Amino acid sequence: MIVCFGVQAQNVKTENFPEISFVWNEYGTEQYTKSYFSLKEDGRNVPFEVVIQKSEKTKNVLFLWEDMASHSGQYDTFKQVLTSFLGSAVGNGDKFNVLVFNRRPFNGKAGENYRLLTNGFVSANELLGNINSYQRSTAHYSQQDVAADLYASIEDALKYLSEDKSRDKMLVLMTAGLNVSVSGATKERAPLEDEARKAGIPIYAVYYPYQGNSHVPAYIQGIAENTGGKVIVADNPVSAADALSGYDAKLDTRSYSFTFTTQQKRDGKPHEIVLQHAGGKSETLTFTAPNMTLSVWIKENVRLFIGLVAAFIAIVVLVVILWVNHKKKKEAEIRANLENVRQEAEAKTSAARQEAERVRQEQIAYQQKQEREKQIATVQAEQERLAGLMQAKNLFPRLQCSVAGNNFTYNINKPVTTLGRKGHNNDVELDNDKVSRHHAEIVFTGGGFEIIDKGSTNKVIVNGQFFERATLKNGDIIGLGEAVITFYV
Repeated sequence: MIVCFGVQAQNVKTENFPEISFVWNEYGTEQYTKSYFSLKEDGRNVPFEVVIQKSEKTKNVLFLWEDMASHSGQYDTFKQVLTSFLGSAVGNGDKFNVLVFNRRPFNGKAGENYRLLTNGFVSANELLGNINSYQRSTAHYSQQDVAADLYASIEDALKYLSEDKSRDKMLVLMTAGLNVSVSGATKERAPLEDEARKAGIPIYAVYYPYQGNSHVPAYIQGIAENTGGKVIVADNPVSAADALSGYDAKLDTRSYSFTFTTQQKRDGKPHEIVLQHAGGKSETLTFTAPNMTLSVWIKENVRLFIGLVAAFIAIVVLVVILWVNHKKKKEAEIRANLENVRQEAEAKTSAARQEAERVRQEQIAYQQKQEREKQIATVQAEQERLAGLMQAKNLFPRLQCSVAGNNFTYNINKPVTTLGRKGHNNDVELDNDKVSRHHAEIVFTGGGFEIIDKGSTNKVIVNGQFFERATLKNGDIIGLGEAVITFYV
């Protein structure tokens, strides 16, 4: 089941018309294949290609722990789930925190009964110590706030998780589902689900079967399923922790890049795209076809354009030839008696030939200019395509540079990045005499990044070996003269 369609209309790319592309982001499920999707343009099925890019980011996992003083069994169960889960999560690179909440006093303010167990997200080992030292709540309240306690707690947890934009997120709600809403509640479930989907935060629910009732309430089931999470019934704390670990392993964010060739003409009108998933959900987008211009028509009809130019030249040449023949015939008739007229006619003929040659040379120059402009447009289009591909794949490597004790970082944000000695108009300027003026380039090939030696004096060294051209991987060490650069992607 698709749980999050991340496609927006502005994601549609038409720069390479008639090729259309867009990106759909999905999380919380297994990886889909092309067969899961179908694509329609203005109601007609169209063939398409899809490229899947999996996120490699680690996660911040926040446990929203409901600690009710009146439920000792709930407290003990959730504590065992936490300690068992975190004990198996050591070393996976993810970070964790726990936000404990209790029922609020009547007319209490949001956040009065909240407690973060650590200052920020930490490793599993660090958090275990805080959990073991936590003392359970002893506060009892005879009345509830008019706000929905559980929903208000989820809202605050989502805000806390959303502060860090560099990592994937996951919210684990640990509740018996009792303090949900009362008469006059101001918090509703649907906006919370929309907020979680928009932020890419699936909500997993560990449900405590209060009074032995293992039937999960519909609102708990809905919160999990509608945000891409799962529901785990904590009949057994260890089994619940194992199940949570298994679901955590499936929390992969992916970007699906769709590309197809439109059947529409350059008419400047909007057209509808419908992406359909085998699970039954669909996403509707629109794109506006670009207008036809003279330069575009020439680019798309090169052979016809050359034929028209050739026909025009032929007509001009034919006219010139007919005119020259006419002059010659007239000259032949009067040559015997009018030598001066003959000489004048020859001069005019010579001038006409020069004019014809000038016209021909101008046409040749015009063709050469058009060809150069075409080549420049082709190169620019390729650069724009690669830049769009970098954006779609979210590939923006960084270079950690060290030159004579001077350390700095350069973030690559375009397909071609130049490296060379300072003062010679390079993207990455290295202040060292051993570095050539234009030493090397790092080029995005569409599938990865390569470094190319631009004829430097001291060559390019990658991981201790000389290369004229080498494919770069995360963590590769590059040597340019006495400059050392580490490539991260």
